[in-house]
Amino acid sequence: METARGVELPEALPTTRRSGLRSSGLERRRLTGGLVDSRAVLEAAATPAEPREHFALRALLVALDVSAFTIAWLLALPVWARGMGPKEAIVLLVGIVTCSIGLVAAQGLYLARVSSVRSVEIARLGRVVLLVGLGAFVVTGRIGTEMDLAGIALGSVFAFLCVNGGRGAYNGWLRRSRTRGRFCRIVVIVGTG
Repeated sequence: METARGVELPEALPTTRRSGLRSSGLERRRLTGGLVDSRAVLEAAATPAEPREHFALRALLVALDVSAFTIAWLLALPVWARGMGPKEAIVLLVGIVTCSIGLVAAQGLYLARVSSVRSVEIARLGRVVLLVGLGAFVVTGRIGTEMDLAGIALGSVFAFLCVNGGRGAYNGWLRRSRTRGRFCRIVVIVGTG
């Protein structure tokens, strides 16, 4: 059997189950979450994803983060924007979301190697949300617009929950897609024995 790139694939490949994986199979299990069809893995290796797909993944993650931060701070808007006009609240909301995305990028959370370790991702997102909350409190105090501390805390908690939920759903979708052969990267393992 041949693929579009002319790579010869064996006709019958066994499906690898979680319990029978060793060495290189263990790595496949870690990347795909368990049940792996060997034919799909070989076909994915024979036809690498286009560079546009990888760019689309990053753009999708940034859009997801922007949406999550916007929704979170909009949910807390009635609490933190008391006494503000609509223009002030919108400008402050745009500033908070922009700073949040900038801090997420500064923490390296748009790099695949960082985002693949969920505990590191959660810790860094917590740091981002804390810094944004403190920054919002300090900046609004300096410009003369007082934000309620309870509103900032509520917005920060909502932001943490929304962004973590969105990124968790994104990671699950990406794993399912990679199991089906999309968005895979070619990996060469060099070793002895």
